[in-house]
Amino acid sequence: MLLLCDQSVTAKCCCRCRRLQSLENFHRDSRKSDGRAGACKECKKKSRKPQLQRNRIRPIFSINEMSVTPEVEARFWSCVDSSGDCWLWLGSKINGRYGKFSIRRREFTAHRVSYRLVNGSIPNGMHILHRCDNPACVNPSHLFAGTNQDNIADRVAKGRSNRQPKKVYTTIDQVKEIRARRASGEKSGQIAKSMDIPANRVYSIVGRKVWKDVED
Repeated sequence: MLLLCDQSVTAKCCCRCRRLQSLENFHRDSRKSDGRAGACKECKKKSRKPQLQRNRIRPIFSINEMSVTPEVEARFWSCVDSSGDCWLWLGSKINGRYGKFSIRRREFTAHRVSYRLVNGSIPNGMHILHRCDNPACVNPSHLFAGTNQDNIADRVAKGRSNRQPKKVYTTIDQVKEIRARRASGEKSGQIAKSMDIPANRVYSIVGRKVWKDVED
């Protein structure tokens, strides 16, 4: 409230703490008749609510930090069809293959969650592989832990990878044979075909671009 209605007013009463204070203790507010806010600066500061952080980062936790509660287990197994040998995931899937299960707004592959629920913590850096080669299967008896190399070898063995073991094209004996046959007049293309070796490899051996230290 104003003490006076003329320009000689130098103090006013705060509408909150009801203390008479100098106008300097009030923020400017052109909407008010005296050009000052109704509450003093101190009261304004006390009532100011902390601003919520926008775009707050979700807490990140690993699957081993997941709380295994009866509610989590019930929600997980309710999405599983265990009528067959492979227990199929009925919930949402990643690219229509591996199942996914959300916990505290964090998504995990369903077969890893299955292994975690039944076998406990997953060793650091280990993959969970399928014996049955069925991505949608979450049957714990069909799952096992393996390294990245195990995972690659498993894919190659089951024909699901473009990666193939490196082939040793030539040995020292083969190098000597290639050069001897070429020296006898046989064409490099014929040598390559008969020995199942790429032609450019035979040319490099004959021209001594590779295996330079091998004597004929």
